[in-house]
Amino acid sequence: MNIDRNYGALLSWHEFASLRRLRSDSRHRTSSRHRQLLLSMGLVADAGDELNLTETGRTRLDVEDRWLSRERPSSHNRTT
Repeated sequence: MNIDRNYGALLSWHEFASLRRLRSDSRHRTSSRHRQLLLSMGLVADAGDELNLTETGRTRLDVEDRWLSRERPSSHNRTT
């Protein structure tokens, strides 16, 4: 099955988790399905034994992280 998507397509939670792990450790073992998808979307580049985030991949994670931080309720807005 071919799973090509453009760089802006939605990613599953598991696919984002793989991308985040690669940000921390470019040698992280990623499933072949996630590897193929992230490569085809241009979010990572193959560097032999590791996958390196591309500028597009870093930007995608930054945008996602900013969105998640806005969605989390802050402690001063909570009611007891």
